[in-house]
Amino acid sequence: MTQPEDIEIREVVREQDFLRIAEIQKEVWGFSPTDVAAPHLLMLHQKLGGVVVGAFNRDDRIMAFGYSFYGLMNKGECKIPIQWSHMLAVLPQYRGRGLGKRLKWKQREMILERGVKICRWTFDPLEIVNARLNIVTLGCVANEYLFNVYGASTGHLHAGLSTDRFVAHWQLDSDRVADCANGKPWRAPVTPESLPLLFDVKEEEGVVVPRGAVRKLDDEFIGVPVAAGMQQIKVTRREAALRWRRLTGQVFPEAFYLGYALVDVLSPQETGKPFSIYVLQRKDL
Repeated sequence: MTQPEDIEIREVVREQDFLRIAEIQKEVWGFSPTDVAAPHLLMLHQKLGGVVVGAFNRDDRIMAFGYSFYGLMNKGECKIPIQWSHMLAVLPQYRGRGLGKRLKWKQREMILERGVKICRWTFDPLEIVNARLNIVTLGCVANEYLFNVYGASTGHLHAGLSTDRFVAHWQLDSDRVADCANGKPWRAPVTPESLPLLFDVKEEEGVVVPRGAVRKLDDEFIGVPVAAGMQQIKVTRREAALRWRRLTGQVFPEAFYLGYALVDVLSPQETGKPFSIYVLQRKDL
């Protein structure tokens, strides 16, 4: 078995690796050719200052990649340069080894070298593992919710659901991110028991679903529960996944409008329940 010390994280430069990245997209997300980010597009963006990083095994074969390109973000009346991180994928047989985290830290290093201090990307509000990586491990925050941002997708994890997404905001030179890079992530001063929840949940036929009306809360910290195992729920219990998509598409935009931001994620191991809790705080980016 390949061990972490056998894996090298570096910039992707060879045409053969860009071609392999297209195949990885199909393997990881089940994309059809129309959904794949084409190799020539990644190569062009890299020439124009974008970042494409890969994880290579001892046979020098790419097994994971991350890809970002230049963009602009409105800040007041000005526009400031950012990198938009469009894709991060790890082949299933290489997951659980911290490759996603290592790719992101290499990406941060390369983006800062380009004189850019902000990286942004989208992630699915229903995917707890990604949320933990982005918010807890990397130190992102999020206060934007986009509806069906990618439209219809052929990916097996998305078909039948709207592609609603959070926007992760990664302030690369912030103390919060620097602390995460040093293995000391900031955690919200709350416990699962003390955190007021926007709504309750219940189990129906072995699946956690929302229960009851959404509460109106005005605390500094509030919690939004999301069922664990959502990838499996999307495949086997589509109606339950749709219920979660509809409700999260209601509560998160309302909370963000009121000035809250997503700052922490309590895992099922931390809650002691079959669901995670997204921790929102009244906070300015």
